[in-house]
Amino acid sequence: MATARFFAFGLLAACFLPGCSGSKGPATVPVTGVVNYRNTPVDGASVVFSPTSAGPTAVGMTDAQGRYTLSTGEKTGAVPGDYKVTVVKSRIEGPTMTDEERNKYVQEHEGASPPTPVSKNLLPEKYVSTQTSDLSVTVKSGENDIPLNLTD
Repeated sequence: MATARFFAFGLLAACFLPGCSGSKGPATVPVTGVVNYRNTPVDGASVVFSPTSAGPTAVGMTDAQGRYTLSTGEKTGAVPGDYKVTVVKSRIEGPTMTDEERNKYVQEHEGASPPTPVSKNLLPEKYVSTQTSDLSVTVKSGENDIPLNLTD
């Protein structure tokens, strides 16, 4: 009985230690901003903050005003630290077909494969990779408003 009380007390005490809030991973801080390209907000772009050292990646998507809010896993925000940033906005070009349309095409074209839709990047190619992106940012403790101005 005393052992059970000791165990329950230890478990309860552990929940008052830093980091025991039911959430997993390191603490995050709010990160928002606006993505602009050619002085115009970019709608529908994927924004990725990749840590320059160990740590989790934070991601977000821009809205119609180019605003993004980062998330790390299930948490809102990013872990404080240094990041390389990538920004991608793509559009699918070419024919898209249902399975039925694809099968009909193959039959009508003697077994030839149907044309494949291609993803086209709508922003400068350098922002696709952390190796080529010139965007480096530091996320600090507290709230962060980090504008991202893309150039050719």
